[in-house]
Formats: sequence, C-alpha cells, structure tokens
Amino acid sequence: MFTVKSTCEIVKSKQEPRRDFEVLWNKGLPFKINFFLWRVWKRKIATDDNLKKMRINIASRCWCCDRKEKETMTHLFLIAPIANMLWRYFSLFAGINIEGMRLQQLIISWWKQKAIPKLQSIYRAIPTIIMWSLWKRRNALKHGSGISWEGMVEMTIEVVRGNPGWSSFGFCFRDNKGDLIYAKAKGIGIATNMQAETVAILIALRECFSRRIQNVIIETDSLSLKKII
Repeated sequence: MFTVKSTCEIVKSKQEPRRDFEVLWNKGLPFKINFFLWRVWKRKIATDDNLKKMRINIASRCWCCDRKEKETMTHLFLIAPIANMLWRYFSLFAGINIEGMRLQQLIISWWKQKAIPKLQSIYRAIPTIIMWSLWKRRNALKHGSGISWEGMVEMTIEVVRGNPGWSSFGFCFRDNKGDLIYAKAKGIGIATNMQAETVAILIALRECFSRRIQNVIIETDSLSLKKII
C-alpha cells in the first residue's frame, strides 16, 4: 500500500556509492584544497562561465594568458598555455598522455595510474594540486600580482611535499568599536605554518610601533604561537 511512511523510506533509501566521490578527498592534503577539488568536480568554481550561468552579467576575460579569450573552467585548468605546460610537465613523469582529454578524464587518468602504494597516493593528489596552483595564480593576476612558470612548478612540488609550502601573511587593526582602520597582506615564499603566523604578528607589532598605537590586544588562531608569546 502507498503511505507517507513508505514514500519516506523510498526517499531515504541509500544510494549506490560513487567511486569518484570516494577518491575526491585526499587525507594528505589540507581540507581547503580537498574542498576546492570538490567544487571543481561540481562545477561550482567562480569562473566567468559559471557566474554567467547564475545570471551574473560580467565582461569575461581570461587572466591566465594574453589571448584575451573568455574565461571558462576548461580554458583556465586545461587549455591555457601555462595550464597545458604544467599538466605536460608532471604527466611526462607519470607516463600519462594528455592529448585529447577532457578535464575530468585527465583527473581520472591520474587516479587510475598504477604505481606502488606510496606513489599512488601522490598520483591521486597531483591533479588537485595542479589546479589549486593554477587557481592561486589566476587570482594573483586578477588582483595585481603574479606567479612565474618556475614559481608554479615550485609551488606544486612544495604542496606535494606538504608543510612547508607557499605561504603568505595577513593582519588587520580594529579600534575599540571593532571598526577596521588598517589591513595588510603579503606573500613570503616558502615557509611553515608557524613561520607565517610568527611573521604576521611581528610585522603587525612593528606597524603598531611606527603608528604609535598602544594598549594592543593581539588575536591569533594559532594556539601554539599564543602559548609561545
């Protein structure tokens, strides 16, 4: 018989597990990079083509090359010259032929590449790291800075290695009402998490000294650094 309860059971029935979702999350990578890959897989990255699907009308421009083409996920992460070079550079070592592949096919090829267990975990992580590096470079160019080809390769290798990695710091000053009065951010190259946190507080305190700001309350999300201070 058809009942509300029977319908509820059908709706709640467990779906077949998807292999692609099982391998999306890599335990060796930071959560934000894993989450970034999930967004790429679901086509939820804020590239111009996806923004237009949300009816956000913008003048599309590719920031990753000089061709002045429209920005799409495929162009940014696969077709653009620097993206293609980066994929070829690392695919050469793994013996993967990228010719004629779509983005998802290329990612799956890395996941399925046979190797010893230690290398297999690296192969699974490489596509995520390559696209993360391309995304970081795109945002850097869009907001007034840039990363060279050598920097892209170095960044990708360092993320594979883990911490230390490509780092930056940022801080802001607020008055006693909580209103923002000053902010600063800057890249510091290859550093550990602790080094980046330490540099942020050091530069912030120097800025306070030069501006004659007294009675400072420091807020940090690093419990280790808080204990050290």
